[in-house]
Amino acid sequence: MEFRANGPATSLLRAATVIGSQAGIKDILQRIRLRSADTTDGGMILSAESTDFDVFFRGSVPAQSSVPGAVVVPATTLRNILPKGRKPSTVSGVETPATSGPGATLCIGFQSPVPGIIGSSGTTLPLFPDADFPDMPSDNRDVRETPLTLASVVGGPVQTVAQFLDWFAFLDSATGPEKTRYAFNAIRIGPDGSGVATDGKRIAFLPGIPLGAPQLPILLPVHSLALICKAFKAFPGPTADLTFYAETLEEEYEPEKGKKAFRTICPSIRIRAIGDDSAEAVVTIRTLDGNFPEFGGLITKRLPYSAILPTADWTPALESTLPVLEKGSETVILSPAPAGIRLSAGSQDRGTVDTTLPASETLQGPDTILLPDHADGTPGENVPAPPPEMGFNPLFLVDMLAALDSPMITMEYADTHTCARFSPCPPDGRVIVIMPVSREYFRPAPATT
Repeated sequence: MEFRANGPATSLLRAATVIGSQAGIKDILQRIRLRSADTTDGGMILSAESTDFDVFFRGSVPAQSSVPGAVVVPATTLRNILPKGRKPSTVSGVETPATSGPGATLCIGFQSPVPGIIGSSGTTLPLFPDADFPDMPSDNRDVRETPLTLASVVGGPVQTVAQFLDWFAFLDSATGPEKTRYAFNAIRIGPDGSGVATDGKRIAFLPGIPLGAPQLPILLPVHSLALICKAFKAFPGPTADLTFYAETLEEEYEPEKGKKAFRTICPSIRIRAIGDDSAEAVVTIRTLDGNFPEFGGLITKRLPYSAILPTADWTPALESTLPVLEKGSETVILSPAPAGIRLSAGSQDRGTVDTTLPASETLQGPDTILLPDHADGTPGENVPAPPPEMGFNPLFLVDMLAALDSPMITMEYADTHTCARFSPCPPDGRVIVIMPVSREYFRPAPATT
């Protein structure tokens, strides 16, 4: 095997190493298969393949010269010798067969096309048997491909790498490292193209896009999408066009004993990216088989209280509470105040933060309270009940403000046992729901002087 390719070839190898050089995956998966081949139109391509069995990556770029063949190289070693920075390099490789028994090698080098910059002269990599490399997903006659539409962060479908990164980043703002249930490892794509993610304490929701034909709800592993984002950042570039496909097939199952039926399932989705210089990447992600937590009522439920919060004032105030909070008891208390909302937090050893922040259009709830009788004996009046005191994890609120990325945020809430809802003002369909801290777990706000 022999090849020479320039342009996005270095980016191709860097993207492949994202999947193939992860710590913790099996040794047989920490490898990358390189192929050089002739195309039907008389051209030549260099391709790279890597997998961790959840994500399958295959990318290709045009080659200037090649001798057809395939080799399997160590992913970590290849990653370590890649040129630093993002400038394109010419990549060349020559396979040296072993004279007897195992021991074949590939000499691979990188040369910068920019005058005056000298790249690596060549590094010899050991080769592994091609037969040991896992098979990539192949065409299956029983599998049908249906175009899949993902809603973008603000209107329209996801069509580029940059939009996909924004789509994942928004939903990922509601996921955390601690997953207590199987479904919390997933991001759900609804039949209408909506996206939902949760860690059991908060929910991020993107509205769907009306489609001609309904799709199946699909659960995508969060860690797999994070890998795809890293790979797409490396290749083929932020201007690449993306196309999504849901791979569906008919599965036989037994709804009742002695009876058989068929149902449509989606074992994986496929993402095809076309970048500059005819570079192409195809990623296949295995889906999860499970039930996602019910969330619809939390997105649409009417809540009695609301306030509009200016992000410029609230973000630094919330961040200022983090140093005074003890680990494991991170709670800020929001209380009604005449000029807005009072924010207080603190601990005995680290001090306190107590400030009143602006909040416009605070609406009173439906409940009323009866004031005491007046001194002259006339009965007291029924007046609207004040909004309740609420406690939140400040890290969740900071993440929410960053994810919504809007100058003004609408907060809707009810009580300490009901999730609060946050959305941009004016609304654009995006919603983040956060579970407040139960009153029994936070101390009353310290008295002001």
